[in-house]
Amino acid sequence: LPDGLLQWTGGWFLGTTINSNVVTISGTNTVSTGWFYNAGLVRHNGTAALAIESNTRFQNLAGGVYDITGDGSIIQVDCCYPSYFDNFGLLRKSGGTGTSATGNNVRFNNQNGTIEVDSGTLSLAAGGSSSNGTFVVAAGAVLDWTGGSGPTWAGTVTGSGTGTVSLNSG
Repeated sequence: LPDGLLQWTGGWFLGTTINSNVVTISGTNTVSTGWFYNAGLVRHNGTAALAIESNTRFQNLAGGVYDITGDGSIIQVDCCYPSYFDNFGLLRKSGGTGTSATGNNVRFNNQNGTIEVDSGTLSLAAGGSSSNGTFVVAAGAVLDWTGGSGPTWAGTVTGSGTGTVSLNSG
């Protein structure tokens, strides 16, 4: 779909969804998904939450961009098994002055992806297992690498910027 056409403001994408262009999450409601593969751009506006069904994955593929332009978060929609947000591309928080988090039992896995924080705080909570990657944190922005949980990181991690990478707990 062309940029601006799909404004996801509530409801579910059931089954498997593949995005190769632009999907915009907007508003304040929670939107929910099962398996989601992003090869394009997901623009996450406002304070809406992306809820990932338990035991499924949101995969931000190599070349894909997940851009949080407000203070929305990524959460689990139901109980019992973890959900996963896998980043092989670019996870960016480009707007908002508050905290956006992967939390509520969503395991964050970064595999050679880039994490960029231009504004506010991005908190990678709820654990996960990651290897390699690049961090870019702008002045005044914060990347909370552990979010109070105990993630596993291995390999080579490089970073740049004049912001803060926090390892306070976890």
